[in-house]
Amino acid sequence: MKKVLSAILTLALTIGSGFAREKIFYTETEFFDIIFEEKTKETAEIIFECADDYLKELCLQYNVEPDFKIPVVITSRNEVLNGYFTNYNFNHIVLFDTVTDENFIEFSETMKSIFLHELTHLVTINTRNGFWRKVGNILGDLYNPGNYLTMTTFFKDGATVHKESEKGAGRLNDGFYLHDLKQAKISGKFPGYTDSFGARTIYPSGLPPYLFGSSFTDYIIEKYGMEKYVEFWHTGINSLIGSPVRVFKK
Repeated sequence: MKKVLSAILTLALTIGSGFAREKIFYTETEFFDIIFEEKTKETAEIIFECADDYLKELCLQYNVEPDFKIPVVITSRNEVLNGYFTNYNFNHIVLFDTVTDENFIEFSETMKSIFLHELTHLVTINTRNGFWRKVGNILGDLYNPGNYLTMTTFFKDGATVHKESEKGAGRLNDGFYLHDLKQAKISGKFPGYTDSFGARTIYPSGLPPYLFGSSFTDYIIEKYGMEKYVEFWHTGINSLIGSPVRVFKK
């Protein structure tokens, strides 16, 4: 209940001054508390229908126990279609439900794909073992050392874009999205791993963790298989080594 109330507060702060004039609705599934406005009711219904199945699929794929109850806030008070997952201070997802733009033209079902992307963040960084889960139960979901010390944005965003692209849609299946990767190879300016953590202001520009991380993830899974890739995630999240390169080599 505390998570639900906190998520409602998140929506209230997102809506801002319009909060007093907006009715907030709530529904739940086995694993999710969905909080939405009247304007986002249609999207809430879409997420309601697919949320549990998506989570079960991801948990099976990443060998994670599906013992979650996750608030999902859906709001229209943002001009940019997107979403985010955060574990501050508890695991929750926020979806911005508005008109789509060119960044998501490769999605066949836009809101489902955005939700799946954020849900992949949730499952991958919660590949915690029993010890770290107990620590999290006491100190909160934010306390997840492997998420910050070992598994960088390169791997986290790599996993999410790869997942959204598994079934034919998604950015890895869009030639235009892959243009910078191909051009970097042709130009001999392919960034190294340490150059692909975050945003860049030099060529190749943009957000390399999404493009280069997902392409690398695709390559690794194709070469070594999903089971080995999942083992890497479990090792990384539960490690205090603080070096993704050492964990990857292991």
